[in-house]
Amino acid sequence: MDMDCRSSLTSRSFQLRQKLPSALSFPSSWTVPSAFLKYSIFVTCLAISGCGKQSSENQNPTQDTSEVTTTQNMLKAIREQDWDTAQTLSRQVLIANPDDPELITKVALVTARTGNEREAAQLLVTAAKAGNFRPASRVDDAVQGLINVGEIYDAVQLLEETLTAYPDEHQQRRTLGGFLSELQRTEKLPEHLQ
Repeated sequence: MDMDCRSSLTSRSFQLRQKLPSALSFPSSWTVPSAFLKYSIFVTCLAISGCGKQSSENQNPTQDTSEVTTTQNMLKAIREQDWDTAQTLSRQVLIANPDDPELITKVALVTARTGNEREAAQLLVTAAKAGNFRPASRVDDAVQGLINVGEIYDAVQLLEETLTAYPDEHQQRRTLGGFLSELQRTEKLPEHLQ
């Protein structure tokens, strides 16, 4: 199932990327049902951070054993799809690991699965910033999450911050160009079309 989800996500991303360079805009009629948002964030988290695997890289040797246990219990709850338990533990995990982009992404998954898409999108943004806008796919997922909840201006801001840090991210520059065009902010286009 994991490979099917990844190939489906990759296929949709590829199709979107093929349309963007030529159109540089998005149809204003795009709407995304809530169920699709939950599914796309879930698949994104699986594809990026491998929510189903044990996370040994997140266990800092100086970390308190109770924090490690809480993190392990949350990951176990995710694997077992016990979203209520995972949600309860996720708050503790965020408090203990506020700068860990992998764990923040996992908490975004849990948050989406428990019905709070807007908060999940903001957590994906937090994860992108905590990871210094790397990998680029993490930023793309945060942008998609923001778009899915109608926060295009926040998506534009995130892309601008990313491009300030990494000006050679041409795909993100094209995405930003499409958003600016859709928002009729053409005065900002020349700096991104160089």
